[in-house]
Amino acid sequence: RGETCLSTCYFSWMESIQITETTSSLTNLTSSLKLKTMKRAILVLGAPRSGTSITANVLSMLGVNFGNPDRFVDAKHNRHNPIFFEIEGLNRLNDKIFSFYKQKWEDFNWLPVFSDFSDDDINTFQYHINRFIKKEFGDSGLVGLKDPRFCFTLPIWIEILERLGYKVDFVHTIRNPIHIFRSNMLLNKGSSARSFRITIGSILSARYFLKDKSVFFIDYGSLLNNPEKEITSLCKRLDLDLSLV
Repeated sequence: RGETCLSTCYFSWMESIQITETTSSLTNLTSSLKLKTMKRAILVLGAPRSGTSITANVLSMLGVNFGNPDRFVDAKHNRHNPIFFEIEGLNRLNDKIFSFYKQKWEDFNWLPVFSDFSDDDINTFQYHINRFIKKEFGDSGLVGLKDPRFCFTLPIWIEILERLGYKVDFVHTIRNPIHIFRSNMLLNKGSSARSFRITIGSILSARYFLKDKSVFFIDYGSLLNNPEKEITSLCKRLDLDLSLV
């Protein structure tokens, strides 16, 4: 029954993505010139095991600065992934946001809504995020931030990054939810309930917070099977230099 639900979710998800991409492509035509002069922050988000790391790897090769690799999550302690492109300090900041709302990332029990994030709440994290961005990226004009926790904490990051003068772009990885579920099952040693919450919670929360945003959706399977097509589309949408790959 769980996998049937995931399959239904996937097909309705893909249909909504096609509508969103058609609308956002028109928006991008009018803004491409502005991208060359603004600071930009590309947020990579998606459920754990949905392809966020390989996507960040591609973006890094295209000139996006994800920070100092020495401060990335240590792959030695997470052997399922050779490199994460996630700064540990970023993970800690998002964990603090979870804790502020009396939640834990590891529980996957939280489905926040926009009204949860008051201006006062956002201001609470302004100083910490400002300091993190300045420390990790300095004056870099094209930065990348990756953390699956973004699926749940996006409103805070969008608001503060925009206050800092960044244009925020979104790259959302998609993968058949059944495959995400099974992959997380392997990591979670067979915990089907937790793996189901990871999969569904991340997808629903990200789609909710991004519903009015221009988003580039990158399909994990297509990236593996037809990388040239996916990377070319990525470059066109985000105005990145394809010759760097």
